[in-house]
Amino acid sequence: NEDINSIYSDGSEESIHAEWRKNAGLKRYRARAPISKFVGKNIGQKLAWLAQELREKVEYTFIKVELKKKTSESCIAIYFNKKEELKKALDLEFQNDNKEIFKLEEKVLNRQTKNKEYMHKRVIIWDLPVNIKKQELRAEIEHRYGKVESIVTNLADMWQKAHVTFVEQEDADNFLKSWSQIIGEEVVRVTPPGFTAEQLKNRGEHAVRVIGIPPGMTPAELYNGLNQIGAQTCYVPRNTFYARKRMAIVAFESEEIKNHAIGHTWTTDNFTINLLDIKIKTCRRCHDPGHLVKECPITLRTSAQTQKLQERMDKFGTQNVRGINDNLKQNMWWEFCEKKTLDIVLLTETKTTKDSEKNIFIDQVLLAKKRSQDPVYKTWWSSVLEANNNNMGSGLGLMIKTQLAQHVYKVNKFPGHGISILLSFKRKIVFQIVGIYVPNQYSNNNNTIAPLRTWLHNQISQALSNNWISILLGDWNAVSNPKIDRFPERKQTSPEGSILQSIIYNGYIDTYRFINGDKQEYSYHQYHNNVLRSQSRIDSIWVHDVNKNIIMNAKIEDTSLIIKSDHLCVTMKINVQKYCDKDNFAKYKKMNYRVPRLWNLKMADKENWEQFTTQVEQASRQYLLSHNDNNSTVESIWQSLKSILITAGNKNLPKAKEPKNRTNVIWCKHPSYPLLNLANKLYKLGRKLKDNKNLNKSNQSFSSISKIISKLAITYNVNIDPYPSNDDELNQERWIENIKQWWTITRKIVKRDLIREKQREIKQKIEVRQTMLNTKPKSMIDRVLNRESRQIVLNRIIQNQNDNTVTIITDPEQIKSCVQEHLYQWTEGTEITNTALNQRWAQQYKPITDIKDTIYNSLIATIYEDEVAKIIKLMSNNKAPGPSLIPYE
Repeated sequence: NEDINSIYSDGSEESIHAEWRKNAGLKRYRARAPISKFVGKNIGQKLAWLAQELREKVEYTFIKVELKKKTSESCIAIYFNKKEELKKALDLEFQNDNKEIFKLEEKVLNRQTKNKEYMHKRVIIWDLPVNIKKQELRAEIEHRYGKVESIVTNLADMWQKAHVTFVEQEDADNFLKSWSQIIGEEVVRVTPPGFTAEQLKNRGEHAVRVIGIPPGMTPAELYNGLNQIGAQTCYVPRNTFYARKRMAIVAFESEEIKNHAIGHTWTTDNFTINLLDIKIKTCRRCHDPGHLVKECPITLRTSAQTQKLQERMDKFGTQNVRGINDNLKQNMWWEFCEKKTLDIVLLTETKTTKDSEKNIFIDQVLLAKKRSQDPVYKTWWSSVLEANNNNMGSGLGLMIKTQLAQHVYKVNKFPGHGISILLSFKRKIVFQIVGIYVPNQYSNNNNTIAPLRTWLHNQISQALSNNWISILLGDWNAVSNPKIDRFPERKQTSPEGSILQSIIYNGYIDTYRFINGDKQEYSYHQYHNNVLRSQSRIDSIWVHDVNKNIIMNAKIEDTSLIIKSDHLCVTMKINVQKYCDKDNFAKYKKMNYRVPRLWNLKMADKENWEQFTTQVEQASRQYLLSHNDNNSTVESIWQSLKSILITAGNKNLPKAKEPKNRTNVIWCKHPSYPLLNLANKLYKLGRKLKDNKNLNKSNQSFSSISKIISKLAITYNVNIDPYPSNDDELNQERWIENIKQWWTITRKIVKRDLIREKQREIKQKIEVRQTMLNTKPKSMIDRVLNRESRQIVLNRIIQNQNDNTVTIITDPEQIKSCVQEHLYQWTEGTEITNTALNQRWAQQYKPITDIKDTIYNSLIATIYEDEVAKIIKLMSNNKAPGPSLIPYE
C-alpha cells in the first residue's frame, strides 16, 4: 500500500534506488505529510510556514505539493539529498492551529519489485487492438499455450501494449519461439522483457508491402498464407475510423528471404494480392503503385462531394474574447475553430480599433499564402476609430469560412457594437447573420444602447419583410429569464434589457432554451478572490420562430483555457440541407417557370384568322394526299398537324412577348398553406409506406397517415379514405395517385390566388404613385428615395422668464415675431472686446515675408471666356440633377 510507510534497514537502502542513481551518487529521499495538517489558509501560506519551520534545522533540496494515488489526498513533500537530513526532519515535531502535534513520514522513492524469476516468465505483446479486452486475451493465450498469472495493458496511440506473465517459464518460451502470434483475428508482435526499441526496429529491416487485400480478409488469414514463404510478422494499419486498411507490412528474417518473396501474387475472385518492396511509393488511399493520392480515382470522385459539404454552413458560435490583440490567443482560437469545424463565429469585446483590426489573424493568413492555400476563415470587423476609456469594451468580429465567404454580398456595421452580413444562395435564399455586443446598462452607455436598438430593429425589419433566414448572435449583457439564467437565482422571469425585449417581441426564440428546456447552464462566470460571485447566460444565439425547425443542437462549450476569458463559447447547429445542397429541392428550381406563348391572340384581327385558316386547310389537304396509305400512327399524324399549326401561326398571327418580370409566390401567406403542407406530407408518407419493407417503419408511417387524415377531417372538414391494407397494392397506388392529384389541384388554386393578390397590390401601388406624381410630385420622389420628412411645428412657444416663471405663447403673430427675434440673435455676430486676442490674431494673419509673390500669379490671373468654353467642352452632357436632386455622376 502506497499510503503505508515502508521501513528499510540501512542494509536494504540500496534496493530503493535505480542503478544509475547509485552510480552517479544522486540518491534522493522524501518525507511528507497531509496538506490539511499544515498552518495556513491556502497552499502558498502553508508552504511559507513549513519553510520557516525548517529554516536552520535541516538542509532540504525543494518542497512541492503531491497527490496520493490511492486516496487522491494532497500532501506536501520535502526532498533531501542526504539520509542524515531526512532523519533530522523525521524527528521534528510540528504544531498546527488546532494544537495538534504531527511528524513527517518517510515515503520511499523508486521502489523496485523486479524479480528475475518473473522476468523469465514474462512476455510483451505489441500492436494489440484497443477493442481486445484482458479477459479475451487471457482466454486466447491460455487456450493455446498455458496458464497466465497476470496481464497488464497500456494504451499507446491506436494500439495496446500488454505485459503477460505466465505461471510456467516453459509456456513463455514457447510463446516467444516466433516473432508474432495470432490472437483471434489479429496478428501481434511478441518480444521478451527488456527488448529495446532499436532491436524492435531491426526486426522490421527486411519488410515488404502487401496490397490488393480483399475486403473482409483478417490479418490472421493473411498471415497464415504469407507464413509459408517465410513471413515473420504481419502488421495491418488502421484508419481514423479504426477500420483495417487494405494493405499490410510484412517483415522477413533476412534480405534473401525478402527478395525471394517479392513478386509473389495470389488471385481470389477479382482481387490480386501483390508483394512490393517497401521503398516503392503507392497511393495511400487505394494502395495502387500506379498513381499517388492526388490522382486517385477515389479522390477525384469524392472531391465534388467534399467541396459541397465544405460550402455548407450549419455550425455557428459566439465568444466574448475580452480582447483579441494577443498573437498567442489568436493562434489558439483559430485552431479551436478549425478543430470544432465552426462555420461562422462571432467574436465580441475584441477591443480593436480601425487600425489594429487589420493585423488580427495576420499570421494565419500569411501562413496560408506561404502554402499557396486560402485561409480557412475570412474576417469582417466592426471597431471604433480609436481606443479610450469609454469604448475599451467594444469591438466585434465575424469569422466566416472561405468557402462561404464568396456568398457574402452586403455588410452593414454599427461601429464597435453591431455587424450584419447577408449571404446569398441559389433559388434566392438569403441568410442574415447579425452580431451584437450590448454594453453594460450603465448611465454612460445610454447614448450607445438607444441607437444600437434602432439599428438592430432596422436589420430585423428588413429580414422579416424579405423572408430572409435571420440569425442573431452576441453578448447581450442581459438574459431572457433571470430566474433560470442567473445565479444567484432571482424572482424576476421577464426579459432584461430593452434590446433583448425587442427581439423577443419580433418573434425570435433562444436556441439554447428551445433545445435544452429549463436546463441551467451559464456562459459567464464572475470570480472575486477565487470565489464565485455570480453566473449568467448573457451570451446566446437567436433564430426567428418561423425557422425554429432547422435548429438541431445548441450548447455551451468550455473555452476558458483556450481564450482565457470569463465567458464560454455558445454554439448552435442547424439543418441547412434544403438551402445549401445543390441536389435537394431541385424540382422547385423552376417553380415560376411559364410555358412560353407563341402568339398574342388578343391582338389578332379577322384578316389574321382568315389567312391562318387558309394556310392550315391547304397544308392539311397536301398531307392527306401524300399519306393515303393508312399506315401512319396517331403520334406521327399529331406531330404533322402540330407542325402545320405552328408554321401557319408564326406566319399569320401576332407574336407574343414574354414579360421580363415574374411574380414571386410567398406560399405561407395563403390561408390554405397548412392544408397544402398536409396534402404534400400525406402523399410522401403514402409513397414511403408502399415502398418500405421494414415492419417497424411501416407501422410508424401508417400511424402518421391516420393522424393526418383525422386532422384534415376535424380542422378542414376534408374527408380522405383510409390507406388500403398492405396486401392490396393496386388500391394503394390508386390512393396515392388520388392524393397527388388533390395536392396538385390545391397547389394550383393557392398559387393562382397568391398571384392575383400580388398583382392587385402592385396595380394599387402603381395607381397611388401615379396620382401622387400629379398631385404631390415632391412627396412621391421623397418616398421613392426613402427621404425622411423633417419639419418644425411652431404651434406654441414656451419661454423661461428671469423670475423663474414660464410663459406659453399660442398667438400666431406673437410666435412669428419671437422666432424672427430668436433667429436674428442667433445669427448676429458677437463683439470681441479682448484686445490681447485681437493682437494675437492680427499677428497670425500678417503676410509672411519669406514666401515668393510669384507663386500665386496663376491664381490671380484673369479668367477669359475661351478658357471657360474649353473646360465646358471637356465635361459630359446630361449631368445636371433634375427634380429628384440626384446628380447623374
